[in-house]
Amino acid sequence: DGIRDIGVTGVQTCALPIFTDPDTRQPFADAVWSAGYDALVQQFKDRGIAPILMTDTPYPGEDVPICLSKSVSKATNCVKAKSEAVRASRMQTVIDAAARNGVQYLDIQNWVCDPDNCPVIVGNILVYRDSHHLTTNYVRFLTPLFAEAVTPYVNGVRSRISTS
Repeated sequence: DGIRDIGVTGVQTCALPIFTDPDTRQPFADAVWSAGYDALVQQFKDRGIAPILMTDTPYPGEDVPICLSKSVSKATNCVKAKSEAVRASRMQTVIDAAARNGVQYLDIQNWVCDPDNCPVIVGNILVYRDSHHLTTNYVRFLTPLFAEAVTPYVNGVRSRISTS
């Protein structure tokens, strides 16, 4: 609660905060995350700000660069099945929290995984920099998708602000 309070208290003007689950290894039960999202969203809504909740990145199961260093000739050894990499209950927790609180959610699972697997290299771009963070280059690669997904929402926020 202290971290949430500090983060929200410091916000004076913010048109579009976007939140994701900070730890894919689930140190807390989904019910704890759900309550936390509700509290966090409410703090922003109390300030007239509607955030977007974003699903977490799929979890590759190990430190990808280390895995690749052990499998230089066969990067597919480091690929995780989507059914194992995506935390379905946590993803649903985010979606349910967004619906319950009347805010948008952004599901990025298909930006990182194909229908069956979550590759660790796309084209010539390394996807993960460790066991769960996307590389800067991959995020840059995703930027047009992200922009397309949030632009309508951002434009709606801008129009509401300009008419206030």
